[in-house]
Amino acid sequence: MAVSVKVLHSTTVQNPDGLAVDWIGRNLYWCDKGKDTIEVSHLDGKFRKVLIRTGLEEPRAIVVDPADGYMYWTDWGERPYIGKAEMDGSNVLVLVNRSSESMGWPNALTLDLITRQLFWADAKHDYIATANLDGGNIRILAQNGPSSPLHHVFAMTLFEDKLYWTDWESKAVLYCNKNNCSSITTLVRTAIRPMDIQVQHPLRQRP
Repeated sequence: MAVSVKVLHSTTVQNPDGLAVDWIGRNLYWCDKGKDTIEVSHLDGKFRKVLIRTGLEEPRAIVVDPADGYMYWTDWGERPYIGKAEMDGSNVLVLVNRSSESMGWPNALTLDLITRQLFWADAKHDYIATANLDGGNIRILAQNGPSSPLHHVFAMTLFEDKLYWTDWESKAVLYCNKNNCSSITTLVRTAIRPMDIQVQHPLRQRP
């Protein structure tokens, strides 16, 4: 089956990393760690705009909650943090940083629209954690060890009661129960480092 590819943005981006789709407003959000920006455009590439250009060092992952009008992102710069803002880039908040949790390279990020939780993985300290959408009630779900193979998590997604993520060091896609991550299972191994991972389902798009 032939796949048609359309280039939306090329010469005016440097190092686009995280990518998220607003399924209600039909917009595309992304982090550019070369320009240190968070930007948006329509899904057809039109009406592009820089939303955030300050306070960013190494913006990496981004997720959106268009029903409530917020976006969340990770930044693994010298002052790593997880941020939150309205989807027009206003009212920027730092939800989690070194003062609230041991944080090195917050890489992966996903959002549970049902339980209203954030999940993220730190690729320096090798753990998976969760928090409320206001940054409270932080819990470490899994830490690298003999029973929890977490070496360099790059991307993460969620569906129903399972967390799924890609790991660069083990070159694999793995998953666990989102409530406790007590048992980690390897879903598939890859020949090269797996990059992003997404689940496409109506439950992942709250109206």
